[in-house]
Amino acid sequence: MGDLYEAFWEAWDAKDVDRMREIHHEEYIYLQPHKMWDYTEHMTYLAESLEKEEWTRKNPSLIFEDDETLIYTFELHQGDGTSEKVRTLVLKEDGKFWRATLKTYDM
Repeated sequence: MGDLYEAFWEAWDAKDVDRMREIHHEEYIYLQPHKMWDYTEHMTYLAESLEKEEWTRKNPSLIFEDDETLIYTFELHQGDGTSEKVRTLVLKEDGKFWRATLKTYDM
C-alpha cells in the first residue's frame, strides 16, 4: 500500500494543485482543533500556500495505509520560521482523501 500517500507527496513536491484536487474527494472535510474546511476551502488554502512556498516538509513517514485509512507524519517548516511535527489521519472514500484531521507537536 502507500498509493495515496505517494500521490499526495508527489503532488506536493510538484506543487500540482490539479493533482491535489484529483486525490481529494468532492465531499472532503478537513478538521483542525479550531476550524473545519470543506473541499473548496481546503483546496484554495492549499493552492495559495504551495504557490507562495510557505511550507517545507521534512522526514515524511508512512505509518499505515489500507483501502480505508491513511496515517502519516512529517515535519512542517513554515515561512515564519516556526516548525512542528504533524500527524495526519485520513479516512478514504473511492480511494481519495475524504475526511482528514491532524495533530501538531512543537519541535
